[in-house]
Amino acid sequence: MQQRSIPGVGYFLNFKNFLFDTFKKFYIIKIMKKRGFYFYLILIFFSFQINLYSSGELLLPGGRAVGMGGAFTAISGDIESLGYNAAGLMNIEKFNSFFSTKKLYGIDDLKHSAMGIGYGTKKAGAFGFLYEEVGYSLHKERTYQISYGKKINRFMGLGCSVKIYDISITNFGSEKTIGLDFSYLTRVYENLNFGLNIKNFNNPKIGSTIQKPLNKSITAGLAYQTNNFTISLDAMKEEDFDIQFRGGIEIIVLEDFALRYGYNSEPERSFYGL
Repeated sequence: MQQRSIPGVGYFLNFKNFLFDTFKKFYIIKIMKKRGFYFYLILIFFSFQINLYSSGELLLPGGRAVGMGGAFTAISGDIESLGYNAAGLMNIEKFNSFFSTKKLYGIDDLKHSAMGIGYGTKKAGAFGFLYEEVGYSLHKERTYQISYGKKINRFMGLGCSVKIYDISITNFGSEKTIGLDFSYLTRVYENLNFGLNIKNFNNPKIGSTIQKPLNKSITAGLAYQTNNFTISLDAMKEEDFDIQFRGGIEIIVLEDFALRYGYNSEPERSFYGL
């Protein structure tokens, strides 16, 4: 299920504040006329939170996370944590959602798509659902994931995910299996977080006659977060692969406008995001 180094272009749309930002579009026009035509046009455009990014990773869901190179294991309070560390859900508030899709190899029929929704409560923790699909019309690999994240104390949180992996091939049927993930997130010092995600720790296998084990991985990360700046670093060890390092930087320029850069080793690639 996990693959690497397949290029594509992704488009991410965050629905969280879409209706509010639509109203804000006209409000900004009214109040910003005295500050310059081009400035408020830029503000209006990015208030819709549409992110375009260059993606070199097949199964990195989201927009913000991909713009930061997938270095998202220690990031807290973002719905995109569904794809990286379920414990990061513990600080989301109320309803959140995201959708991302990218075309692979420039082929219209070959895509990777992801959709996540989550709901955070004050006392019961946060719940989330993630759907991922990769493939083309004759071959599909789907993942259905239910996640839960909760604060243990003021600084620490735990999370877990249950995944149903479904591989289907036209005229050959489909196979399913279940994978389990464990997640941990804690504040180390002031704005510095440490995150840990163990993927498929139950050693799932798929196939009826010949069973193929799904790759297990362990990812540890550090992230320094302030209101306007985030820098993160992850180290991921996956079976049959060398350790991959992921780094990401995010700078909040305006309320709904951020600059992002990400880097991966093994293989080396860079990411850019807005």
